Amino acid sequence: MAKIIALLLIILLALASVAGYFFLAEQIAAGEKQIAAGQRQLEKGRLALEEGKVKLEAGKQELSAGKKEYEQAEDNFFLVLADKLLQGGKGFEKAREQIAAGDDQVPRDRARLRSGKSKLLQASRNCG
Repeated sequence: MAKIIALLLIILLALASVAGYFFLAEQIAAGEKQIAAGQRQLEKGRLALEEGKVKLEAGKQELSAGKKEYEQAEDNFFLVLADKLLQGGKGFEKAREQIAAGDDQVPRDRARLRSGKSKLLQASRNCG
C-alpha cells in the first residue's frame, strides 16, 4: 500500500512539474513579446527625439534669419514708408508678432525636448 501511495505521489509531482513547465514557458514567451514591444517603442522614441532636435535647430535658424531680415527691412527707410502708406504699418507689426511668437516657441520646444530626452532615458534604464 505504501508503494502505491508513493507511486501516486511521484506521478502527481511529475504532472505538477509538467504543468509548471508549460505555465512558465507561456509566461516567458509573453514576457519576451512585451520586451520586444518595449524595444520598438524605445526606438520610436529615439527617432522622435532626433527628429525634434532637427526641427528645433531648423526653427532656431529660421527665427534667426527672420530677425536679420526684419532688422534689414526696418533699417530701409523706403520699405518702412511703403509699409506705412500701403498697409498702414501692418506688415512690420505682423513681422514683430511672428518674431515674438518664435521667441516664445523656442524655449517651450527646448523644454519639450528635455522632457522627451528624460523620459527616453528613464525608459532605457527600465529596460536595461
